Formats: sequence, C-alpha cells, structure tokens
Amino acid sequence: MKDILAQKTATAAKVILGISVGYSLISVANTLVMSAAGRRRELAALDPAGSTRLQTLHVVGAEAALAAVIAAVVALGAGAAVIAMQRLSLKRIVTAPLSPT
Repeated sequence: MKDILAQKTATAAKVILGISVGYSLISVANTLVMSAAGRRRELAALDPAGSTRLQTLHVVGAEAALAAVIAAVVALGAGAAVIAMQRLSLKRIVTAPLSPT
C-alpha cells in the first residue's frame, strides 16, 4: 500500500514540475516577444550604424537564448523546491497516525 502511495506521489510531483516548466517557458516566450516589439526603434537604429540584418538577428537571438536559459534554470529550481515541499507535506499526511473520532 505504501509503495502505491509513494509511486502516486512521485508521479504527481513530476506532473506538477512539468506544468510549472511549461508555464515558465510560455512566460519567457511572451516576455521575449514583448521586449522585441518594444525595442523595434533601438534595433532599427543599428542599421544606419553599419550593422547588417544578420548581425542584428544574431544579437537578438543570443539575448533571447540567454534569457531563456536563465529563466529555465530559475524555473527548474523553483519547481524542484515546490516538489520537495509537496513531497514532505504529502509524506507527513500519509504517514500521520489516524486520530480517533
């Protein structure tokens, strides 16, 4: 019985981690789209400064990749902390003695 509960707890923790990572990736993508739209004038100013479109694209791509990596690491850390706390809480609930009613 305890093995089944432990397996269900582990599965629930993995699902929650997957949901939190997915939500974080969507949030990062939205932030990147909004920041790129807001920087349109700044990126357009690079053209008269002698930058090619490919160079501008590389800069934007590198910034986006860096932001995505940092956000993924932070999200994984936050998700792992949430899972650890949930496991601890569920373990206490499952192993707690039943109170007489």
